[in-house]
Amino acid sequence: MPGQPGVHEAGLADGSMKLIVTSPPYNIGKQYEKRSSLETYLSDQERVIAECVRLLHPKGPCSAVGTTPLFQSSNGLKLRNRIVWHFEHGLHCTKRLSGRYETINWFTRDGDYTFDVDPIRVPSKYPGKRHFKGPNAGKLSGNPKGKNPGDVWVFPNVKSNHVEKTIHPCQFPVELVERLVLSMTEPGDAVLDPYMGVGSAIVAALKHDRRGYGCDIDSPDGQAGLRPGKAQRRPLMRIAAQYSHLNGREFLLVHHKNLLQEIEEIIESVDAESCRTKMSKEKIKSGRLLYSPVDMNKAMAAGFETSGWGQRRQEFWVTADEKIVRGIATLPAARQKEAIEKAGQEPIYSYNQTDFVKDRVAVEVQFGKYAFVAHDLFVKHMAFFVSDVIDVGVEILPMKEMEREMSSGVPYYERDLLNIIRQGRGIPAVPLLLIGVAP
Repeated sequence: MPGQPGVHEAGLADGSMKLIVTSPPYNIGKQYEKRSSLETYLSDQERVIAECVRLLHPKGPCSAVGTTPLFQSSNGLKLRNRIVWHFEHGLHCTKRLSGRYETINWFTRDGDYTFDVDPIRVPSKYPGKRHFKGPNAGKLSGNPKGKNPGDVWVFPNVKSNHVEKTIHPCQFPVELVERLVLSMTEPGDAVLDPYMGVGSAIVAALKHDRRGYGCDIDSPDGQAGLRPGKAQRRPLMRIAAQYSHLNGREFLLVHHKNLLQEIEEIIESVDAESCRTKMSKEKIKSGRLLYSPVDMNKAMAAGFETSGWGQRRQEFWVTADEKIVRGIATLPAARQKEAIEKAGQEPIYSYNQTDFVKDRVAVEVQFGKYAFVAHDLFVKHMAFFVSDVIDVGVEILPMKEMEREMSSGVPYYERDLLNIIRQGRGIPAVPLLLIGVAP
């Protein structure tokens, strides 16, 4: 295209790109584009698309965000899915319904193409559900790895407080492209974005051991920190301290090394500074901008949910009679209720719920009140462990240096380390990994 380093000038070989993912300019006069006539715009798009088709691997997908059927017309591509990307924020319209989605059109050359749903599975609605009759009675009714994410994807769009926000006005989140990269390519494959903008597609490719290619009329240097051959990012959250109780960390290293690495990567992907959004009204911190516990929890939760971690609930029934409680403590929930009713008492429903569980590892993220940590360590992790739901629990909380920049009453690593150690080696009787984090 005029003034743009087009893909046809880069000397790339036919069929060399396993995935081409892009969002062409809108041609509505945004600050990064010059508006042209419809005929000129369509002509320019057809040239770029033709080059994309030339570069597309025989088994490679081509995914375009928010585009017209131009990719399909006269290029022989077949539409596999129209994916709806839903987000919550955007322009508030007064004379029509506010737009809260864009479409991702996924094309392939023919019926033989790369696609693997396993890396992008999401937690099942009922992860432990089993067949109750028939030849599969007692077996899991769903895939233990999770479910297919479907064709409606919910990811936050990149607005002012988003961790990835740069000066670009129409930036796409890296996690959106990651789902395409993980499911449609393999390590070592090449990914191309002919309208790379700040380089979100390139970052997604490099994060997962793929090769990234892109071009644009503007250099991404001042927008995203990209340099040729290297992706850089501003400093994010770090793991400042760890304590292994009853060999919790050692168990993870031997049996779930990949999950331990995943936990560490999720923590280190959180931009703490983007969560410094709470203006203090406390007397001793009045007027100071503090880290928001709510935003910190949301940032952590987004990472775990994207990686396939899901909530787990353990239901039970209780009553005020001590003898009855002792007799039903180890019974299944249904039998607990029956026993209480049989004794003439009122059954009271209750439950424990842990934030994130995956492959028998539970993670609690605690930036709330300090009392919640004790409940996590001595009640929730313990309850799921004795019920044979988990093998180890992980507790993530701020270091004192970070707690000083938060509201009063927030827990911190150093205090809860003491709380565990002074109970003695065997209490709580569940393997744990305590992780202290800081910016």
